Amino acid sequence: MKSFTLLSAVGVVLALASCSGGAGTCESTCAGCCTADGVCQAATTSASCGKGGSMCMSCAAGLSCISGSCQIAGSTGGGSGTAGGGNTAGGNATAGGGATAGGGTATAGGGSATAGGGNTAGGSATAGGGSTAGGSATAGGGSGTAGGSACMQINTINTGAGGYVDADEFAAGFTSAYAFSSRQGTSAMRYHYATMQLYYANGMVPAAPRTTTLGATDYGSCADCLLLELDCNDQGLNCTKTYLGQAATLNIISQSLAVASGSLRGNAQNIRFVEWDIDDDVRVMPGSCVEVQTFSFNATWP
Repeated sequence: MKSFTLLSAVGVVLALASCSGGAGTCESTCAGCCTADGVCQAATTSASCGKGGSMCMSCAAGLSCISGSCQIAGSTGGGSGTAGGGNTAGGNATAGGGATAGGGTATAGGGSATAGGGNTAGGSATAGGGSTAGGSATAGGGSGTAGGSACMQINTINTGAGGYVDADEFAAGFTSAYAFSSRQGTSAMRYHYATMQLYYANGMVPAAPRTTTLGATDYGSCADCLLLELDCNDQGLNCTKTYLGQAATLNIISQSLAVASGSLRGNAQNIRFVEWDIDDDVRVMPGSCVEVQTFSFNATWP
């Protein structure tokens, strides 16, 4: 039966994590991306894309490496000043609620700086139907960072922390492969752990390399599962919250998924996690959310 077993393997995870990411390593010093053998690539390309010491990735067809992230050429993504409700598209001064059209005047099109939601959201003098646009860079369309939400923001999770294939699951006919990465939590001796779990019938795991767009799911249904645990202690226990990925671009670069020895290498980008009750397999309501720009994993075992 499918299960999330990060904590059962955490002794291995913490031992590996304590040896990773130290001063002088590629991930701690590189402004670009790091190859599998720890070489910094300062000038990133579509064939070797990343930033902030994350693992280098190969962008899928049709995507370009822009500011260290695989994106559609000409897009800044995520509702920034160019797209998704920023100052130019999705609500500029001409369309979508500007001073002249699509939303009325500064009074009628969403409210003045006082009536339309104040200076913060949904109707400031700049946004939400005000005199300039129908959606500020912060609200009503989303900023490049938070998408208009109140989600916690994490840039990268990329300190390799091991992985394995579950022997009991394999004997039952399923390949349940894990790769973990970690980063410092909100205080000393607390750690955030991100997990990539593949769950397929034996012999049915898609071949690598591959790129997959992940969407809304529950834990029982996902075959490519992204999970996040926040602020675990130094034993990997007493994590404050658990999250399940509901949107991401997943890149599996390479895999060798035997129980005795193997590897799983890749990354996920632009991940939206929502708080999840794994035992009951339901979203925690109202719950919270976390957005992670890049989660890189490079697991080998034993």
